[in-house]
Amino acid sequence: MSNHNSIYSKGTIVGVITDMCHCIKEAITEGNAVVLGELGRFAPSISSEGTLPGVDAEGNPKTAMEMFTEANIKQVNVNYELGAGLDFKREDFEFEYVTSRKAQAAAKKAQKKGQSSADWSDDDEEDEP
Repeated sequence: MSNHNSIYSKGTIVGVITDMCHCIKEAITEGNAVVLGELGRFAPSISSEGTLPGVDAEGNPKTAMEMFTEANIKQVNVNYELGAGLDFKREDFEFEYVTSRKAQAAAKKAQKKGQSSADWSDDDEEDEP
């Protein structure tokens, strides 16, 4: 943004975004969704193991919901929904052929070794000295 005619310096922008990240994390860990206008919406979610109805230590019947505890929660996630300002469409992009990352990495490795060709076969063997 600082390179796109913004009146704010790179440091100011980084500072604001860093503070915003802390605020978003705080809100989400409290169970709240965060809506950032055209940027989008961040909302917390969980993955959990289900429970069955049962009985408590005193033999009283309990519903599955009553048997559910924090121990059933296996993972915490944050879901992101694009906002209207980021409604990407295929026609927004221009596509061109590029070599694979594997081929690029092999070429860079060969170049560092002063080699004129690269091998990007599936061999995972260590290079010999």
